[in-house]
Amino acid sequence: MPLDDSESPTYAPTHAPTEPSPATAGRSALVASGTGDHLPVGPEAVAAEVGTAETYRERAYAAATLRAYRADWRHFVAYCAVRGASPLPADPLVVRTYLAVSADREGRKVATLQRRLAAIAYHHREAGHVLAQDDAALKATWRGIRRTHSVAPVEKAAAVTETVCAMVDALPPTLAGVRNRALILIGFAGAFRRAELVALDVADLYWQTDGVRITVRSSKTDQEGAGRLKDLPFARHPEHCPVRALQEWLERAAIDAGPVFRPLSKAERVLPRRLTDQWVALAIKRAVVPVAERQAARAWHRLSHAARARHDQAVWEAAFVAKVVRQHAGHSLRAGFVTSAAAAGARLDEIMDQTGHARVDTVMRYVRNARSLRASAAAKLGL
Repeated sequence: MPLDDSESPTYAPTHAPTEPSPATAGRSALVASGTGDHLPVGPEAVAAEVGTAETYRERAYAAATLRAYRADWRHFVAYCAVRGASPLPADPLVVRTYLAVSADREGRKVATLQRRLAAIAYHHREAGHVLAQDDAALKATWRGIRRTHSVAPVEKAAAVTETVCAMVDALPPTLAGVRNRALILIGFAGAFRRAELVALDVADLYWQTDGVRITVRSSKTDQEGAGRLKDLPFARHPEHCPVRALQEWLERAAIDAGPVFRPLSKAERVLPRRLTDQWVALAIKRAVVPVAERQAARAWHRLSHAARARHDQAVWEAAFVAKVVRQHAGHSLRAGFVTSAAAAGARLDEIMDQTGHARVDTVMRYVRNARSLRASAAAKLGL
């Protein structure tokens, strides 16, 4: 029974939960309930059928979501173990205390805590329990954490057209450079999420006389896999054309089937597996370094003589570059597409058709960033 604020937690024994998994329980039920007349298959066949069902069940969530849920669950179980608490089923008092400790002592962000709470609820459902998220004290604690610790999300810098061109211009003419050029230009012009980018297969590309049509088979906003199409035409400038860059990569790497973007060995041998989405963020960070170095040199010379006298130039420029690199990640290409397209006069529906955004307010954040200060309503006040 849930405890109220006046009671101290009565923790359950520290042994780990022993409930059978849904797959084990279901398999036992199928074998036990059948007879020779009604279920003319053996345990091995039933196990295979249950395994198939389990495969589909696991696909209900993105792989990245499941990885995060498993890590969060291990963290919660460890918290309970050292306090003699039962993680499954968990008392709402234990859950809200865990969230409070994670917020105060660990300094976790609200978004992280929200995911951890979702992970706890997920593992309860998987074991046939229900986490009492409607518990009044748990709801009040969670609301208090959000009110106290909520901050505006830190958005990554938008890699606009000028930045993207500078990034690819600085890439080396190696096979890795050819691949990264295609990756960056396709990611930018197609407004791809990094997970969508690395999931592309050659079969998803439909070459046309004026460009390429790319099928995105599933995405963050298309969990059912209905699929979306993205059209990329040939660009005016060949050195910055995403379609030509993609063609060159596939030809140089001799890829005619399977994953489009793949890792390379140290000897630049193309490996058969696909890149990870984390690698996309790393590639963007590396590509923006020479761009940031040029920006740092210009910014140093814009400083006053007094400011330059207070700093060592090499140290100051290195800190400037590090800050720029931190501000860029996998999302920078997608954000840069929206910002650049809006600045060039593209309509909102045209932008959303390419990005696949489901919410107008999300896109409008980037559209506002594309407006100059002179376009602000504040500039029209006559002050």
